[in-house]
Amino acid sequence: LLNMTDIIQLHGHSGCNISIHRSANDVFVRKSSNTVNYNDRLIKQRIKQAAYQNSSLFTPRVLRDGYQGDKYYFDMEYIKGETLAHLIAGAPANLIDYYIRKIVYSFNFDNKVNIAAQSIFLEKMKSTEEKIIEHEYYNHKTIKDAIRCCMNTDFSGVPTSECHGDLTLENIIISNDTIYLIDFLDSFYDSWMIDVAKLMQDIVLGWSFRLSENNSNIRPRLIAAQASLSKILNEQGIDDRQLQLIHNILKLNLLRILPYTSDTPTLKFIIRSLNFLQDRK
Repeated sequence: LLNMTDIIQLHGHSGCNISIHRSANDVFVRKSSNTVNYNDRLIKQRIKQAAYQNSSLFTPRVLRDGYQGDKYYFDMEYIKGETLAHLIAGAPANLIDYYIRKIVYSFNFDNKVNIAAQSIFLEKMKSTEEKIIEHEYYNHKTIKDAIRCCMNTDFSGVPTSECHGDLTLENIIISNDTIYLIDFLDSFYDSWMIDVAKLMQDIVLGWSFRLSENNSNIRPRLIAAQASLSKILNEQGIDDRQLQLIHNILKLNLLRILPYTSDTPTLKFIIRSLNFLQDRK
């Protein structure tokens, strides 16, 4: 292991730690497993990130990987920039449109069928409900309605394609007008619909801004981003049936967050967002 003189811990998702390591001659980001059980998932994330290739979007180079004791880690280059979530709060509409278009047009809108799609999604929904059962909100009407909706959805129309897996605005970094994707996730299913749903989680529902909803700068800029995304999906020929599938994937995303949520603002966000999606049906 490298001898680092300065380590800054960052907030990571539930299975791993993320830290910035600085020395006199080097600076890099390390992503490491919290538990041995997470090792295989993190290895898949490293492979996914290293294999990503796109002419418009980039990702930090993977520098090295290994084990600290029995826990896996990998190091990647540090990208100095700001997240799109932070940038969008002060950006003009034309710049927001530029970034949204560049990101979404990079998707491979492949409609390749996966005959296992329905069983994969149903299994994920069942395992999600099992985790929700012990939550205080399990019997909330909105939660029950969302579970029923997802259980009854025919997900066989969800195509398989390359995807990031967790494409929120927080995982998009702008550096000198270059777009970098970070924090790839080993999604239970790979599809461009997964990425569109995650973008909608931020752009339509405001996930990354749920704790700053009174910021008057954010709402009009999210509306501009929504308009850009909607126009692109229309240009790509995304029909109402596909759009409804994406909305139901988004419902599943919100239900998957619930078991790990106890703070009131996030609980209110989940209920409000599920009601909003139900009203758009």
